[in-house]
Amino acid sequence: MHVKKLFLEKLEYPAKGCYTFSIEDCFFDSDVMKSLEEKFPVYAIGFSFIKDAQRMSRFIFAAALCLLTVLAVQAQTPTPVAPEGSGTQASPYQITKVENLLWMSMNSASSGGKYYQLQNDIDASGSASWDTGRGFFPIGSSTSKFAGYFDGAQHIIKGITIRRYSSSYGGLFGYIEGGNVQNLKLQDASIGAKSFVGILAGYVTGSNLRNCTVTGEVSGGGDYAGGLAGQVYRTPVQQCSADARVSGASYLGGLVGENLAEAPISGSYALGSVSGSGGTTGTYVGGLSGWSHAPISGSYSRTTLSGSDRVGGIAGQNSSSINQCYAAGGIFGKSNFGGLSGYSNTTITSSYWDTQTSGLIVCIGNNKAFGKNFGLTTQQMKQRSSYAGWDFTSVWAISTSVNLGYPYLKNFGLTAEPPGTNLLYYSTGEDGLVLEWDADWDAVLEVSEGASAEAWSEVQADQIWESNGYYLHRAEKGEGSLKRFYRLSGEGIWE
Repeated sequence: MHVKKLFLEKLEYPAKGCYTFSIEDCFFDSDVMKSLEEKFPVYAIGFSFIKDAQRMSRFIFAAALCLLTVLAVQAQTPTPVAPEGSGTQASPYQITKVENLLWMSMNSASSGGKYYQLQNDIDASGSASWDTGRGFFPIGSSTSKFAGYFDGAQHIIKGITIRRYSSSYGGLFGYIEGGNVQNLKLQDASIGAKSFVGILAGYVTGSNLRNCTVTGEVSGGGDYAGGLAGQVYRTPVQQCSADARVSGASYLGGLVGENLAEAPISGSYALGSVSGSGGTTGTYVGGLSGWSHAPISGSYSRTTLSGSDRVGGIAGQNSSSINQCYAAGGIFGKSNFGGLSGYSNTTITSSYWDTQTSGLIVCIGNNKAFGKNFGLTTQQMKQRSSYAGWDFTSVWAISTSVNLGYPYLKNFGLTAEPPGTNLLYYSTGEDGLVLEWDADWDAVLEVSEGASAEAWSEVQADQIWESNGYYLHRAEKGEGSLKRFYRLSGEGIWE
């Protein structure tokens, strides 16, 4: 039975010496008892320092205090509470508090076909002290799988903590088979397990993950660790994101450790860092996936990556296509590391990486001749004109004040720009200030110089060029302290 570690400490008194107990974080089992017995030979409960009756009362008091502390530790794990509702689609289980989540964990074997809905935000930070520091009990295991339908309804579960390094399948959901999780936000999570570990789920098969957002840290003692999930199979990952610090042995990803067959990733992104244990160890380390066996599309990564072999901005290794994705983060490896993929023998199209933040001019680690035109400077990465064929009307958006100026996915609602503010874009970098606007607009770029924008004149056509459906103009700095203003005019831009 796990409790808190018992230590002995000498208290110095002028007239008399005595011993007492102090309680610190740890556990109480046969190994601890043995070590204490070696240091303090005992025959009753492990202590033989009672040398005379004068000290007996103090010992009894200390032992009683210890017992009360043990009971208090056990009481730190709350009692599971069944939620309201019947678990049907019409009357889902109503999850309102952390005790309901604990009830789900205790009853995952009977979750098949049941419906659950989060009714409000939940503060689960108290789980850090559960089970003598091991934390929350994951919902579902390899022998008791979660197979229900969980709707987070855009609510937040904050501070979930799991520290179970002797077992695998760590996450809010340890093991999901044939279930769905959607519209859920997990914040400030701290998840640790042996293998198959992620903030949302350790392992997922035959399911769907949609519109889930997680932040926190993930620590795997072994393989398969990802910000969102450790490993997914036959499970589409759609419109999900992770901002996490991920570490483990191998198969590590900012979003998923590995996405197997029939587990495509789309409309998703990852931020944070991914590293093999020890910094530069670890094979299959990727910004979105450690090893991707299914298509990745319309997604991006701004993670910092560190591993030994097969390290890539989107995937450590990809056995399926990568299309309309980008990577912008530091990439450090020893062999087979590239801006988009560490190792690939398949299709990569219309995707780009930041050569400056990554420090790489190689797209694919095992094929250094491929895709050099996919490498862009930081300034080019922040220009819509660099992304030929990308949908900046309904899928993507770009703003200097959002996502560090890189493109972002509209479905995440990272910003709410007022109408008309996104007509004229700009980027700054080694090329100075560059303005760009849609070439389809019947628009004229005008400039005004002076203390205030009053007299406007049209920018000459020879100072404007076209690229991938956009017009661009490199703005020149005004003389001395002279201010220069730009605007678009013309009826076409207001249609």
